[in-house]
Amino acid sequence: MKIAVQFQQVSKLFGTKQVIKDCNLSLQEGEVVAIVGPSGCGKTTFLHLATNVLQPTAGQITCYTDKLGYVFQEPRLLPWCTLYENVTFSCNNVVDKAQIINLLARVKLDSEMDAFPKQLSGGMKQRASIVRAFACKPKLIMMDEPFSALDYWIKKELVQDLIELIENEHVGMFYVTHDYEEAATVADRIINIAYAKAGIYKELVLDIPRKQRSFDYIKNIEYQLLQL
Repeated sequence: MKIAVQFQQVSKLFGTKQVIKDCNLSLQEGEVVAIVGPSGCGKTTFLHLATNVLQPTAGQITCYTDKLGYVFQEPRLLPWCTLYENVTFSCNNVVDKAQIINLLARVKLDSEMDAFPKQLSGGMKQRASIVRAFACKPKLIMMDEPFSALDYWIKKELVQDLIELIENEHVGMFYVTHDYEEAATVADRIINIAYAKAGIYKELVLDIPRKQRSFDYIKNIEYQLLQL
């Protein structure tokens, strides 16, 4: 597989505050890497560096694709646009309608294309934001705690919808979360950056395909993450 993003000896300081130190990490095309750690450890900063929103204090970041999708913690839908219009907003006037309808069907939103955001539930809005990220046919998607504002059962359902999209669209993904169960369910690799300011990065490789992971396997991964 080709490398989609590469961090080489990357450090980031805000003033004198060290957030990320000496990070060496690569993400392959089609690979899902979960970035985990407690609040304030630099997870969102990591995404901002990967997408060139922030510049590193030292080191080099190379992104080998110019087609990126991004899913935020909140849906950020345009209230005056329909669901379909919100999804196609990321397509830069190059809209593959059949592909969009297919994506919406995968997350059970194809019957809501003409609805406005105020007519949608919180789960529906976040599904729409996920489809919007996939709609531009990106090579790489950034997920910034996409389900943190949702209740447990809606989150569980949306994670399964996301897995369907990942398996069918074959995109690379940085998936930021503080939820170890999410990480163990979605990722191919998990990087714990709890001690990124000290230059310590702990990695766990998941050796069973997403759709074959049992409840016991996921709980065992959660346990291992707690030991990192």
